[in-house]
Amino acid sequence: MFHSFRHTFAGALQRAGAQEAMVALIMGHTHPLITFGRYGGKQMTPADELAVLAPVDFGVDLSHLLPPSLAAAPV
Repeated sequence: MFHSFRHTFAGALQRAGAQEAMVALIMGHTHPLITFGRYGGKQMTPADELAVLAPVDFGVDLSHLLPPSLAAAPV
């Protein structure tokens, strides 16, 4: 789970136009070019990913797993 936050953080900084060398320093990378190569590079936002994945339907109702506050919302 921890590395997923690193990917999200690096990707957000990359999309915001941050210089890779600066992001590498913030993330503690000794080799600056690994930062966007390994952790950045992904240009899709979480909203973009949801738009791609939302139409996938395996015909399994998992609505009972949702918390009550989301149970009434369309999934």
